[in-house]
Parts: sequence; C-alpha cells; structure tokens
Amino acid sequence: MTRSLQRLIACLIGVPAGLAVAVAVSMLVTGYVGAVLRAPSDKERIATLTKEAREDLSREGALTAEFERQTEVSVRHIARRDKLTNVLVVAVVLFLVCAKWFVALAGRPLPSPPRIQGPRTSGGGGAPSPEGCACAEAGASTPCHADDTEQVDPGVIDAIIERYGKDQSKAIPILQAVQLHYRYLPQPALEMVCERTEITAGQLAGVSSFYTQFRHAPVGEHIVKVCHGTACHVAGAPAINEGIRRYTGIATDTDTDPQRRFTIEEVACMGCCTLAPVVQIDGVTHGHLTPDAVPDALDPCLNPKPDGAVRRKSRLGAPVV
Repeated sequence: MTRSLQRLIACLIGVPAGLAVAVAVSMLVTGYVGAVLRAPSDKERIATLTKEAREDLSREGALTAEFERQTEVSVRHIARRDKLTNVLVVAVVLFLVCAKWFVALAGRPLPSPPRIQGPRTSGGGGAPSPEGCACAEAGASTPCHADDTEQVDPGVIDAIIERYGKDQSKAIPILQAVQLHYRYLPQPALEMVCERTEITAGQLAGVSSFYTQFRHAPVGEHIVKVCHGTACHVAGAPAINEGIRRYTGIATDTDTDPQRRFTIEEVACMGCCTLAPVVQIDGVTHGHLTPDAVPDALDPCLNPKPDGAVRRKSRLGAPVV
C-alpha cells in the first residue's frame, strides 16, 4: 500500500470521525444546558401541584402525571447522553489515530544529524559551521558536516530500495546498504529513502541514531580504535588517545580529521588486556603502545610501502593481527 493511499484512507476515516466528535459534543452540551434551564420550572411545577393536591384531592392525578412525565424525560435524557458519550469516545479514538497516522505519513524533513546524534556523531572533520547553516541557526552545539552537501546518486538509492523493498521493516538493511556504499549516512540519502519508501522520517532518525553502527558524519580512510578498558586505561590509554589526536589533527570535539584520513574510536575492551595499552589500526592490533610511538604506528598509513604493506620496524615491535 503506497503512502498516498494510506493518507487518503486516513482522511476518509479521520474527517467523518472529527465531524462526529463535533456533533456529539454539541448535542451533549445542548442537552445539558436544556436540562439545567428546565430544572427550576419543573421543580416549581411540582411544588405548585403538591400544594394544590393537599388542598384538593382531585389534583393528585395531575401531580402523579407530572411526576411520570418528568421521570420519562429524565430517563430519555440519560439514555441519550450515554449513547452520545459512547459515540464521542469512539469518534475521538478514531480521529486521533487517523490524525497521527496522517502526520506520520506527511513526509516531514529528517532532523539534522547533530540534533539526532549529539556528541556521538560529532566527527567528520571538525570544520567550522558555514554561515547560514541550518544547524547554526538552530543553535546546535555541534558543527555541521560535509554530508549536508554530499552528492548522492539517486540510482544507488533506487537500487538499494529495489533490493530490499519499501516496507518499514527494511529500515535497518537499507541503512546498512547506504552506509556500506558511502561509509556513512549522508542526509540527502536519508531524505531520498524517506521519499521513496514507506519508512517515515521519524523511524529513519530513530533507527539510525539508536544503533551505534550507523554514522551521520563522514568517516576517515583509516579507523583507529583505542581501547579504554580498565587495564588499558591504567596503562595510559588517555595519553595515547591525546597523542593520536595531536598527530592526526583530530579536534577534541570530533572524531575525524579535516582531511578525512583518520577516524578515532574509543572502545570499551578489545579482549587482549595482557598487551595493554592496545590500539587497533585498520583491523591490525598494536600492543604495549606508548605516546611517543604514535607516529611510528600511523606513518605507514600515510606513507605505505610500494607493495601496500603498512608494517614497519619501530618501538611497537610486530603488530598483533
């Protein structure tokens, strides 16, 4: 079922439900006001007939008839009120459900990555926010990234959607495929996915911000993972982390250098505490690292050997794969 058809169904159900709510409320209010206005005159009429019946026994029939009339009117009013109340409850529920459904299908723009992710996705170059940037206007605490102007090929997005489908349950595999192609989730790509599938903007934002595997900022060519487990932390992981940032030019509030050469990630534990402190560069684990040895570990990534090898002799010793 397409999004347009779903919105049409929501309108066809929601509009009559809204009218039913208005009619039911107006009838309940009218009935209540009428009962309140009738009450003084009914009481006065009962009091008058009661006085007349005490003076003339022939007036007892009129008093009894008035009691029956008022009782019948009250019973009808209560039954009518109960029916209108039931109709009002059902109509309100239908209206709210359809209104929420319609709004969810309205295709609202995706929230900007800084507001979705916060510090966790603040990487991607640390470039200052451009003037007039939407993030800057919104007062976001993290800078905008290059993904705001990323050139996204619609053909790539269409091929991914054709492979996995348009259903809302395919949000994760679609996002994984987009990230596999671009190495992160460009904002234009997310907007295309939202436009071409049944996945709402809120669902895309929620899924892509909940799972740490997804990135909303560009990732560097080389991934540097610094272990911050207990053993590595005690052995000097914070100092190594600072050394890597200084050497690569990665700012404190970002995780990727401006040239997108390196992306630094802090991990809880790599499972090799005997080698603490441990750093993993492009899947190669280096143990017993020191801040002074950071250049020796990263230089091969910047100046690889002709055969593509990145290992070299240094104070690190042989990398542990």
